[in-house]
Amino acid sequence: MKSLELSSTSKDQEITSLTHRNELLEKKLEEYEEKMEKFKGLENDESGARGERESLLRKVALLEEEAEQNDKNLKETTEKYFPYLYNDLMCRLRQVDVKAEHFERKVTSLERERDELEKKLDEMTEKYKAAKAELDEVNAQLDSL
Repeated sequence: MKSLELSSTSKDQEITSLTHRNELLEKKLEEYEEKMEKFKGLENDESGARGERESLLRKVALLEEEAEQNDKNLKETTEKYFPYLYNDLMCRLRQVDVKAEHFERKVTSLERERDELEKKLDEMTEKYKAAKAELDEVNAQLDSL
């Protein structure tokens, strides 16, 4: 009984750890969604930015689906299988851990993409300012004629 209780306590700690890791991933996902909202204005500026935005939105949707599936698996494990099927629980915990690692890789990838988009935004802003200055200059010349 003691070994089972120790095992149960250990598994409860693992579940708590995985739940925490999942919450952190969901927070990062929310951060990226907020950053995506900042880039909404870019879609009218250039079609390339629109395509990148749509691609990132699809990736966010996939991450949300995987996070929901992860939550579902964790809930099923804790409610149904934990007291009865120890081996199945271990397998599911490993799957959740693998998915969490997968999310971490995706977050890293999205961070890189975000940095690239920020750089592109800076470049576009500079191009816009230059074009605006040129347009103002042409308008001034036309007004002087």
